[in-house]
Parts: sequence; structure tokens; C-alpha cells
Amino acid sequence: MHRTIPTRHFRLLLAVLFFPFALGLVAGPATASSTEDPATNDQEASGDDETKSSDEDSEDATDDDDEDFDEFFDWLGINWEFEPDDPSLVREPNDRDALTLPASDWAFSLGNSARTHGFRLNLVDDHVEFVNGINISLWAPKWNPEFRMRGINLSLLGLRAKELDGISLNGLGPIARRVRGLSLSVLGGSFEDSIGVQVAGLGLAGGDHLGIAIAGLGMGGEDFRGFNIAGLGMGGHDFTGLNIAGFGFGGHDFTGLNVAGLGFGGHDFEGVSLAGLGMGGHDFEGIQVAGLGMGGHDFTGISLAGLGMGGHDFTGISLAGLGMGGRDFVGLHLAGLGIGTRDFKGVGIGGLGIGAQDMTGIFAGGLGVDARDMTGIGLAGLGVAGRDITGVAAAVATIQCRDFDGLAVSAYNRIRQNMSGLSVGIVNVADDLHGVQLGLVNYVSENPRWLRILPLVNFNFR
Repeated sequence: MHRTIPTRHFRLLLAVLFFPFALGLVAGPATASSTEDPATNDQEASGDDETKSSDEDSEDATDDDDEDFDEFFDWLGINWEFEPDDPSLVREPNDRDALTLPASDWAFSLGNSARTHGFRLNLVDDHVEFVNGINISLWAPKWNPEFRMRGINLSLLGLRAKELDGISLNGLGPIARRVRGLSLSVLGGSFEDSIGVQVAGLGLAGGDHLGIAIAGLGMGGEDFRGFNIAGLGMGGHDFTGLNIAGFGFGGHDFTGLNVAGLGFGGHDFEGVSLAGLGMGGHDFEGIQVAGLGMGGHDFTGISLAGLGMGGHDFTGISLAGLGMGGRDFVGLHLAGLGIGTRDFKGVGIGGLGIGAQDMTGIFAGGLGVDARDMTGIGLAGLGVAGRDITGVAAAVATIQCRDFDGLAVSAYNRIRQNMSGLSVGIVNVADDLHGVQLGLVNYVSENPRWLRILPLVNFNFR
């Protein structure tokens, strides 16, 4: 049977309902303090002198921000963990002190009721089991290990719950294992699993999130999928979707579009990554842009760095404002200053030069191109040098190598052993020639004595 409200008592009921509400708004902090520690009431009753002294002490404490926050949250009775350090010390309240009308668990509840369907107004939530509807709490919650909130939650100093489904508006962020829906917090929030929209003025900390996460200061967690924005920075394991951080990123895997004002640090990047200062990781696939530099293991796709780039393997297109260094390069790679690597296959352009052990493709250096073995085309403003060169080499000043097979064009061509093909220059020198030399002075040491040095042309087709 439900308890009904007689008409003659309607005015009396209004007074009963709204007087505690008004009293809770005015005396909420004092009531919460008295509930935690009876000695607090004695301190508050000691007069204005002690109040002034307390204010002076709080002003002195501003020199240490960490102590301020710890003392503030301790005063509020807030613990940011899901479970207490010692659960045996937490006791369920013996007396709920709740008024619920017209039935024991639905319609309107005033006080710390355990179960409510409808509208619930309470000062301190302690061991609440479930609320379906609207829940308003005015002070810092205690332990609610089984609290399931579904509907609209309004919390001045945060919500502590097992499950939160719906809309939650909080002065301090909610502490919940599972969040589904919209959560807006002035200070922060903490969760283990979240789907929906999470917005916090200071920061967010959690496990897995799917949807939109926005934090004014920073964000940390396990897996973030969707649209994530942090004013200061972001740290976690996996980020998938659009991720933006004003200061920087730190994580394991990034997939999608990632933007950081200062830099990135992670393991695997897939998609588009932009960093104002720099980027460091293991594997990069897609388009990566760093204002200062980039360092990693494998780069696949397009990589741009304002200052430089260093890594292991580069495949695709890589651009560096200053220089680039790695082990294996495949594709098109350009550096404002130079490129240094072990194996290079593709096209390489260095403002100053390019150096490698093995080079296959087309290579151009403002100053020079140097390789142990080069196959293809090598162009340099000053010179091309190496051990074995096959293809075409052209330089303003000189070409020097041990064995050359192809076309060599420069002012001074010096082939220390075997020259096969055509050498064009002012001075052409080779130990053994299988081809033609064109120049003012042409010297072949293995030719007969009368054919070793000749003007204009020299040849040997043995």
C-alpha cells in the first residue's frame, strides 16, 4: 500500500519538504563536518576569533599547492579511489534519516535513501543502491560500492557510483566504474569504462572511453576512441580517432588524427600526426608533421620535420628542414641540409649532401653525394664520391671512385681502377679504361706508353 497525502495536510507537507531543503543549502558544509568529526562542532562554536585564525592559516598554506589540495579534499571528505584502502572500516549507515513519499522507494525522497524511483534530494550519499530519475546531492559522497544511477544527476561535490547512466552535472567530477551518457564537471572525473561525452574543467582519468572526452588540463587512461581534447596534455595506451593536446601526448598506439602543441611520444602512430615541437615513437604510418624534429624506428608514408628526422627505416616521402638520418630509406626523401643512411633506394635530395653505403636511384646534393656503392644517377654541386658507381654521375668539380661503369661528367674525373663507359671533363684519369675519355687531358695508366696521356680524347676497348 502507498501512503497518500490528505488535502488538509498539503500546506504542512510543503513546509516539511522545503524547510529541510533550504536548511541543507545553508548549513550543508557545517552538517557534513559535524557528521565526520564531532570535535569540529566545538571548534566552530568557539567564536569569531578561531574563525579568523583559521582563515589566516589557510592563507599561509597557499605557498604549497599540493598541501592545499590534499587538505581541501580531506576537509571535504573526498577520496579519489574507487574502493577504500581498508573496506572493513567502512560501515553502512544504521539510520537512513530519509523521508520518501508517497511510497517507500518511489516518487519523492528527502535524505539518504538507499533506493529511489523518482526525485531524490540528499546531503551526503552514503551506501546508496540505486536511483532511477533525478538525484541531487549537496556534499561530498562517501562510499557507494553498489550505487547505480540512471537519469539526471546533480552533484555539488561529485558523485561516487558503480554505474552512471544518463546526464551528470558535477562541481567535482564523478568517480564511477562505468559511465554511459553525458558528464560535465568543473574540476575533473575518474572512471574505468565510459561511453558518451565526458567534459572536465581540470582533467580526466580513466580506463576505456568511447565518444568525446574534453579536459581543460589533461587526460590519462587506457584506451580512448573518438574525439579527445586536452588543454595541457594526454597520456594513455591507445588513442583512436581525433586527439588534440595543447601541450603534448604520451601513449602507446595512436590511430587517426593526432595534434599536439609541443610534441608526441608513443610507440605506434597510424594516420595523421602533427606536433608543434617534436615527435618520438617506434612505428609511424601515414602523414606525420613535427615543427622541430622527429625520431623513431620505422616511418611509412609522408613524414615532415621542421628541423630534422632520425630513425631506422623510412619508406615513402620524408621531408626534413635540417637533415635526416637512418638506416634504410625507400622512396622520396628530401632534407634542407643533408641525408645520412646505410641503404637508400629511390630519390634523395639534400641541400648540403647525401651520404650512404648503398644507393640505388636518383640522388642530388647541393655540395656532394657520397656512397660506397651507387647505382643510378648522382648529381652534386661539388662532387660525387664512392667506391663503385654504376649509371650516371655529374658534378661541377669532381667525381672520384674506385670503379665506374656508365657516364661520368665533371671537371676532374678520377677513377682509381676500372673505368667502363664514357668520362667527360677537363681532366680524366683512370688506371684501366674500357671506353672513352673526352677532355683537355686524358690519362690511362694501363694503356701503352704512347697512349697513356692524350689531349681531347683517349680510349681503350680491350
